[in-house]
Amino acid sequence: DAHARARAPERARMAPRAGERAAHEATGEVPSTPSSARASSPNALGIGYDPGNPFLRILRGQGAAFKLLETEHALAFLDSMPMTRGHCLLIPKVQVATVLDLDEDTTAAVLRELPRLARAVVEATSCAGMHVLQNNGEQAMQTVFHVHFHLIPRYGGESMSELSANRRPLDNADAEVLAGEVRSRLALAEISTPGSLGARSRL
Repeated sequence: DAHARARAPERARMAPRAGERAAHEATGEVPSTPSSARASSPNALGIGYDPGNPFLRILRGQGAAFKLLETEHALAFLDSMPMTRGHCLLIPKVQVATVLDLDEDTTAAVLRELPRLARAVVEATSCAGMHVLQNNGEQAMQTVFHVHFHLIPRYGGESMSELSANRRPLDNADAEVLAGEVRSRLALAEISTPGSLGARSRL
C-alpha cells in the first residue's frame, strides 16, 4: 500500500508486477504480445523479441519486482504468480527472445549465477527439491519472449499440473521477507567463498 511504499523506497522498485502479462510458461498462459506483432528478425524457431514484454520493463525500471540478485549481465526476481514458495526467474539483461539468440559470453555470464542463486533459494526455503526450467517458443509453453530460467522449489508430491492449477498471486509481505532472506544468503556466500570476486551482486 502507499504507506509501505513510503516506508521502503527500495521495495517500491521491487513490488511484484513481473507477471502482468502472464510471465508463467508452466501454465501455458496468453503470450505477452501476439506473435504477429513481435519485433522482426526472428530466429530459427520463427520467434522475434517482444519489446513490450514485462521483463524488459523491469530491467528499465518501469516495472517492479522483488529482486534477488543483480549483476552487470543478469537479474533474478520472484515470480509474481509462483507455483511454489520461492519460485523465481533468472534473466539476462540483453534483449533476446530464446536461448537460440544468446551468444556464448552472455550465456556464461548469466548461467554462472544459477548455482549460487539455487543454493540461496534452497537455504531460504528449506525445500526438498528444485526444478530448473527453460522454455523456447509457444509450442514449448513460452509466453514471455525475453529468455529466462525458472527455479521452482519443491516441497511435496504434487504434480506440476496440480501446482499450476493452484497458482496464486505472490503474497507481498511474505515475498519481502523471502527476498531479503535470499539476498542475505547470497551476500554471506560471497563473503565466505575463497577466491570470491567480491560484491558481484548489486543488491
